[in-house]
Amino acid sequence: MVTKARAVAAVPPGGPTGSLWGGLSDGDLVVVDTAPQIYVLEDHVQFAPLFIGLFEACERAQLRIAVTTISLAEVLVGPFKRGQEALAKRYEKAIGGFELAALTPERLRVFHPCPPCTPKHPGSSLQMRAIARAMAVLCA
Repeated sequence: MVTKARAVAAVPPGGPTGSLWGGLSDGDLVVVDTAPQIYVLEDHVQFAPLFIGLFEACERAQLRIAVTTISLAEVLVGPFKRGQEALAKRYEKAIGGFELAALTPERLRVFHPCPPCTPKHPGSSLQMRAIARAMAVLCA
């Protein structure tokens, strides 16, 4: 993804120690929630620089990114709701190379323990709320 955030990224693509973004290893699969995708796609001045290295590592085929269908829908719904089909298509193209990760009960267990959906930790996305609900059922 070509964004302004690349120019102001706080950490060089290889990170300060030459490791991959966030200390990940070559070939790792990272499931990315909605917010980081939107931050980078919309060049959010404060938050895009925090995540641009992740997406750059994916572009260099050092990491693999997966998104859930819920996250994919959340990213695309904004432009579609505003009638910005061209922007939605640009977003779709930018994230089209990511793997789709189904939210299965087995995968949901990986998220446990996740932050509870409380006023202090509201679970900002539909995906996290769905995970929290599923975990409540699975762990009951």
